[in-house]
Amino acid sequence: MQTLYRILDWCEANHADVFLQQMWGHVEWNACPGVHPLLSAPRSLDDFAVGIATLLRHLTVTKKYSCIKYFCITNEPPGGTWGYWWCYGPGSDSVTSAWKKVRETLDREGIPIPLSGPDWTSLPPFEPVKIDFDAYVGAYDIHSYGGIDYEGENIIAAWSNWAHTHGKPFFLSEFGNMN
Repeated sequence: MQTLYRILDWCEANHADVFLQQMWGHVEWNACPGVHPLLSAPRSLDDFAVGIATLLRHLTVTKKYSCIKYFCITNEPPGGTWGYWWCYGPGSDSVTSAWKKVRETLDREGIPIPLSGPDWTSLPPFEPVKIDFDAYVGAYDIHSYGGIDYEGENIIAAWSNWAHTHGKPFFLSEFGNMN
C-alpha cells in the first residue's frame, strides 16, 4: 500500500487522472476449490465486491485521493484470448455478474467511481452480442500487444464508436508487443 500511496500522491500533486486496476486475486481464501488462485474467479463475489468497495472507500474517503477516475475489477477476464478468471468452479457464470455485483456494492456505498471493461487483450473484435455488461461499466477498455494495423484500426474504431454512442470513454489501456 505504501507504493500505491506514493504513486497516488504524485498523481494527486500533478493533477494526473488515474485508471486503477485490480490485477488479479491470487489468494487461496477467495479462490474456487481446486482452481489455482492466480487463475480463479472469486469464490465469493459478495466478498470480492465488499473488498473492492473497502479499498476504494479507503483511498477516496480516508486518504482523500480525488485522482482515481476509473477502476477495472480484473486484468483480462474471459471473453478475450488470454487472461485471468478463466476458471469459475462449479455453478459460476461470466464476469458480467462480477461487474454487476461490484457496481451495486459501490453504488450502495456511495462510491461513484466508474468501472471499466471488458479489458480484453489482443485487439478483440467488437461483437455487440458479447456486450451484456454495459449497464455496469462507465468506460470501455481493451489491450493490444500485436501492434495496430489497418484491421486493428477498424477494431479500435468499432469499440470507440460503441463506447461513445453510449456516452462513455474508450481506452486502449495496454499497448505494446511481446518482442
